[in-house]
Amino acid sequence: MAINLTLQAAPAFDRSIVPAFQVNFNRIRDALLHASMQTSFVNGLVNGGWPQTVNVNVPYKCDILLWCEISFWDANLEMVGVKFKWDGVDLSWYADQYNNIANVHLTDSVINEIRGVAAGSHTLQAIQGSGTVSSDGNDRWRWCAVFFEVV
Repeated sequence: MAINLTLQAAPAFDRSIVPAFQVNFNRIRDALLHASMQTSFVNGLVNGGWPQTVNVNVPYKCDILLWCEISFWDANLEMVGVKFKWDGVDLSWYADQYNNIANVHLTDSVINEIRGVAAGSHTLQAIQGSGTVSSDGNDRWRWCAVFFEVV
């Protein structure tokens, strides 16, 4: 994106403030030139049981907004959940809730932000978080990663 703008003072304009306008314009122009408008996403569906790992191809250096929805069950009445790992590192938030109905499949979702991810292949993994979480072929993991390019 190119922006061409010429700042010229009006005939009766105080020319002493023109340099301040030029400095501010240059800051705005530089910010726009270094910003990227590339945004893309990828999504997937994985059948249970957990743990499961998927490979995510990141197209460019970016920040990622990662949404995961996952189902699981537990025979006990307790706090249960599934956590997620990016390249083997635990993400900040995981899908958890209190299970007050034994042996019923529950669905939960969570959103994580991952900053400064390099382009290339990365791993995303769903593993047992809290409680005695169980899963089987009736469970699903839906995920979506939105990539926001950074320079």
